[in-house]
Amino acid sequence: MRPTFLELQSFSVEALDALLARNSGPNPDNVAGYLYRGLALKMPAPAFSLLGKFGKAFVKDGAGLRGWNVRMQQNALDDAWRPVEFKGKPVTYGHYRTRPTAPSERHPQAMTIDYALGGNRRLDPSSRIVDYLVAVGGDDLLLGRLYLNLGGRLIPMPSYFVLQRYLPVTATVSPPCPPRAST
Repeated sequence: MRPTFLELQSFSVEALDALLARNSGPNPDNVAGYLYRGLALKMPAPAFSLLGKFGKAFVKDGAGLRGWNVRMQQNALDDAWRPVEFKGKPVTYGHYRTRPTAPSERHPQAMTIDYALGGNRRLDPSSRIVDYLVAVGGDDLLLGRLYLNLGGRLIPMPSYFVLQRYLPVTATVSPPCPPRAST
């Protein structure tokens, strides 16, 4: 039985790790062009109340995918995911590119989201983040785990997230700087 978007909140760290290990990354062609509604898992309550709900957009860019996060209003979980807006536009952050996952990486079967390649400003701390993403309910329900890249060493963070296909991307957002090509 496949878990649902909200059921994944109650999964233990061990159960989330097992899902990451036994599932593969989503098909890039199937996630491209969509905004996914996101929910942080295993995040301390004070941080969750500020950052628990978010959006993650994927668009085709050259030979791969790139995307960005969208700040969402932190309303009740059963309320709609509504973007926080500034001057009539959604607030975006954490631009990224996907890249091939090396066989030596922690989750070689996953899709890798690399924020260092996304075109963030030089001192943006999100540039040190790498996410591994797997499909747990087809390409409509995705599970990810956040790692921090410190000098080429990936440190697992106690932060997981779930993504559910939400809406088509209607406007492409440019990153603050030109994105780097994935390697």
